[in-house]
Amino acid sequence: MDDIWKRITHGVTWVSLGKGLLMLLGLVANVLLTRLLSPSDVGTWFLLLSIIWVVALVAQAGLNQAIIRLVAEAKSGQAAYSVRSIISTSYLLVTAITAITAVLFFAGIGKWVISRLFQVTLNDTLLILATAWLILLVYRNLLAETFRGLSDYRNATVFEGLLDSLIFAFLLGVMYVMYGSGNIQQAFVLAVSACGTATLVAAVILRKRLSVYPATSRAPLQAVVSIAWPLWITGITLFILGKVDLWILGIFRDLDEVGIYGAVSRLAALTTFTLLIANAVIPPMITELHTRGDRHIMEKTLRSIATISTLPALAVLVVFAAWPGALLEFLYGELYRTGSVILVILGTGHLINVACGSCGDVLMMTGHQ
Repeated sequence: MDDIWKRITHGVTWVSLGKGLLMLLGLVANVLLTRLLSPSDVGTWFLLLSIIWVVALVAQAGLNQAIIRLVAEAKSGQAAYSVRSIISTSYLLVTAITAITAVLFFAGIGKWVISRLFQVTLNDTLLILATAWLILLVYRNLLAETFRGLSDYRNATVFEGLLDSLIFAFLLGVMYVMYGSGNIQQAFVLAVSACGTATLVAAVILRKRLSVYPATSRAPLQAVVSIAWPLWITGITLFILGKVDLWILGIFRDLDEVGIYGAVSRLAALTTFTLLIANAVIPPMITELHTRGDRHIMEKTLRSIATISTLPALAVLVVFAAWPGALLEFLYGELYRTGSVILVILGTGHLINVACGSCGDVLMMTGHQ
């Protein structure tokens, strides 16, 4: 039990710093985007970003979650296959699915869906940038979760979005200082550049990290797919449920309103900060405790973490409820003040989610996906 809490504390230290910076950088980037782009372009940005993310989830084939469990089991010696064999098979599978997905997206499916649902027209340059971004996101996410499976929380935190968010926010800041305004195509160029840099650095570091593990033959594809496909369906479903509000708004309302709602929803997500930290640290430990049969320790640990996570989330919601309009105007501008009620409603929903704890991760990491 003491060893588990020691590892949790170590992981939480890195993840807290990383997640805190990630949320701060995300907020800074959103503030800069609302200052650089028109509300309609901001709305287009959030809609395209949500579509890119869901397509990237499809291309990851559930391995962004499965690889944590598979690598953690292999690392603990409880699996039939080695760490490198699991990673090799997983990356080959993702590469094949990503290639097919990217071709279909670029060939016209992405443009057709976006134009039919949201009345947003994509030019060829923007479509190329969107395709490149989704490919990079697939590998960046998979690399970060591979580090997490190895219990390397420092690199997992840096490469799950921190490094590219830092680069992106810096580039947006430079654009704001030099030009004062921009367009959505320029924002996409900056985002792709940032994500590409982070992905390349992560790949180089992981290659060196894996040199300590013996090279073996690849794990059978069936061993990976049998765990990944339920997580694939679950991950896509949960993501769609989290974005369906933005999509419904994009279908029935104008892009200005979508932009306001998207910016407000990103701010409301700060309420989930502590839950994100917990979910980034505990999955490998859940797998290990479940494999050892220590269900009582696992239950006690998870309940304690859920309680601890709820208190800061409640404090954030109190701030949102006390000064919603002033906060939105200060960050995004006077036009965004109209989202005050939305901020409080979404913040309340996020608080309830935090209070429920990491139940989804427990199910996925214990074979009940």
